[in-house]
Amino acid sequence: MSSRSISLRVQLTALCSLLTVLAFVWTGVDSYQREHDTLIESTNAKLSTLAQMVAVNVISGVEFDSAEDVRGFLATVHATMDLQAAGVYLTTGHLFARSLRHG
Repeated sequence: MSSRSISLRVQLTALCSLLTVLAFVWTGVDSYQREHDTLIESTNAKLSTLAQMVAVNVISGVEFDSAEDVRGFLATVHATMDLQAAGVYLTTGHLFARSLRHG
């Protein structure tokens, strides 16, 4: 035997340690991916619900061509939901009313 041989106990300990570290890394990456996916799904659902709520509440303002009323509602939604901006577009693609964060 050479003087540089490593005992079986040390080899098995190193192997177990390496496998444990790999398991922790794998678990961490998987947890991060699940949290990321959940956050995206939650954000999309929240924005979809918000868009539906805005559509229901501004339809009369759009039908009666009252951009002032729609702007007022958007300002309320904008402030309440802490959004960067809120806007209503007509089916023609033109911006009807908007509310932007100042500053």
